[in-house]
Amino acid sequence: MLEEQRQRLIGCILVLLGAAGFSTKAILIKLAYAADGQLDAIMESEKIV
Repeated sequence: MLEEQRQRLIGCILVLLGAAGFSTKAILIKLAYAADGQLDAIMESEKIV
């Protein structure tokens, strides 16, 4: 029983870390766009049409 609880705790921690990492990536991208307006032009020129 103790091993099962340990595995659940580790699983929950990994889920929370994954969600936090995914959210942090989005925040960093938004900050990069805000810091440099020319980033939009670079990204637009790289889009595949």
